[in-house]
Amino acid sequence: MTQEERKYLFLWSRHIEGARALLLRLRDEGVTLFTDTMVKKSEREVYNKAMYDCLLGDKNALDHYMTHDAVGRFYDHVRDKNGRLVSCKFGFFKPQTIYKKL
Repeated sequence: MTQEERKYLFLWSRHIEGARALLLRLRDEGVTLFTDTMVKKSEREVYNKAMYDCLLGDKNALDHYMTHDAVGRFYDHVRDKNGRLVSCKFGFFKPQTIYKKL
């Protein structure tokens, strides 16, 4: 690894750790990341927890969230017998373009 690469890796690391510290503080203060008003409040809390778990658990996911180079999606929705959302997961996926052969 060259000196220039080490410099950028160090800067990226500081950038990610600062963003992670900010997210921890926002989570502790109860700030919501997911604010879609079309979703019930109880479901917003589940979606919010899934986003925090993903972003704080994976540095690459946090980098994708900050740079907007991937699409965030909720998946693996689990509902109870009354139809209420109990849990889900959040992850990032690279958008793919599918071309048809003509």
